[in-house]
Amino acid sequence: AAYTAALTSPGFLFLDEAPGKLTNYALATRLSLFLWNSPPDAELRALAAKGQLRQPATLRAQTERLLNHPKAQRFVEAFTDYWLD
Repeated sequence: AAYTAALTSPGFLFLDEAPGKLTNYALATRLSLFLWNSPPDAELRALAAKGQLRQPATLRAQTERLLNHPKAQRFVEAFTDYWLD
């Protein structure tokens, strides 16, 4: 019962963020969860800490980096699974 309660709690299943403009870390997290289905890596966290992730060229480069990584296959599989389900 304890495992079920923990694994099905909203805090475990969903991102709990305040409404409004995303913080740098929230942007890194959403980008990584969307394209990799995993938390942000050290590079994304470092760019978020420096406040550089919001720069258009940096954001574009990081998006391309994430999409060109083997983890991006998770996005393709999850998207098609959700879409075709």
